[in-house]
Amino acid sequence: MDELSVLSISLSIASIGIFFLFFASNDDDDQDGGKLIKSLERIN
Repeated sequence: MDELSVLSISLSIASIGIFFLFFASNDDDDQDGGKLIKSLERIN
């Protein structure tokens, strides 16, 4: 059962990463996540 939990955690992390990549490529400032994405780009 440990492998299943590790797999689900890695899948959720991967989907969150794809989600942020998708919204970072859309530079629409009228979206609610605009400030979050700008702060993330500053960190990286």
